[in-house]
Amino acid sequence: YTFIGITGDAKCPAALAGEVTLDEGDDITCTITNDDVAPKLTLIKKVVNDNGGTRTASEWTLTAAGPTGISGVGPQVASDATFKAGTYALSESGPTDYTAGAWSCVGGSQDGANITLGLGESATCTIVNNDTPPTLKLVKVVDTKGVGTAVPSDWTLTATGPTSLSGAGMVESAVNAGTYDLSETGPSGYEASGWVCTGGTQVDGDTVSLALAQNVTCTITNALRTGSLLPTQTTCEQYAAGPSAWPAMYPNFSYQAKANKITAVSPGVIFYYNTITAPSPTFTTTVTQTNTLNWKPMLIQDLGQAILYTSNCTKAAGVTVTATGTNPYNVTFNVTGATPGAVYYIGIKYSPQNLVGQAVKKGDISYYTWDTLGQLASDYTIGVKPKK
Repeated sequence: YTFIGITGDAKCPAALAGEVTLDEGDDITCTITNDDVAPKLTLIKKVVNDNGGTRTASEWTLTAAGPTGISGVGPQVASDATFKAGTYALSESGPTDYTAGAWSCVGGSQDGANITLGLGESATCTIVNNDTPPTLKLVKVVDTKGVGTAVPSDWTLTATGPTSLSGAGMVESAVNAGTYDLSETGPSGYEASGWVCTGGTQVDGDTVSLALAQNVTCTITNALRTGSLLPTQTTCEQYAAGPSAWPAMYPNFSYQAKANKITAVSPGVIFYYNTITAPSPTFTTTVTQTNTLNWKPMLIQDLGQAILYTSNCTKAAGVTVTATGTNPYNVTFNVTGATPGAVYYIGIKYSPQNLVGQAVKKGDISYYTWDTLGQLASDYTIGVKPKK
């Protein structure tokens, strides 16, 4: 308590420790007034930005709720002379991408997030918020199409950015906020899809941006490259045995032309082969053919030359084959009675001779692409060039 003053009769002293002289018979009354001293409470906000954060203390509101509450924005909030003794509950509000530590008080009596102050006491309570790092997880998925032998750990996945990380098959770590470039290294003979990220902001096919406190997973799938164009003598058994058993393929088709029209094409017959895995007992799969100069397609000779083989290279049962397009060159296989997960081989025989008569300009090259729709790494492209 603090001394306020002395009031009363004229002989009362004006100050504490003053003297009073009383004559015989005097009777005086002196009153001393004291006032209780208000406690003092100071709230302090500190911010740690070590994971890419940029926020400042003024973005948080600090509050002490009690007999006479106080509240205000950081970095500091202090009580005034009207502040009363008692117990106060400490809290804050502000950005959610920072992790708050515990309140730490010097002075008073602290119990967790509560501080009790008696008359005349002072306390300073501090809370620290640290920017919450995001986490980045890279995942490799391998589609062997039932015949490949690669496993996810054969690939090294890398994210290059403020905090780079790298690992085999799958890697996960807390990182600093920012933008990361994604890449991989691994076996040849497999084709990669684009990266697919959940969480964060995917800037493009191989770049992702992470904000504080985000959990981001980026997955990339590699499929065994199985689509291939092979010479007419290639058997299903040779194709199934793998590239080492395949006959040498012509580096490109060639054509001869006269009077701006194709007069001859080499080779005369080709096969498109691909490996698929049955997704269900009943399914449909389609092989398409396109070319860059919109030339005439290479035709299948008849539907009997479009075959779906089992993994033993026997003709699969329960298969209906249809051809679509102005001429039969897009082929659809309608399959029933398949074993889900079983491996099948597509084999289609094409005749490039349909290109005879195709109008051309000097030096024209058209690139033909065969593709099994919905099957990663099933496409094969070859150029039809003028014969030298």
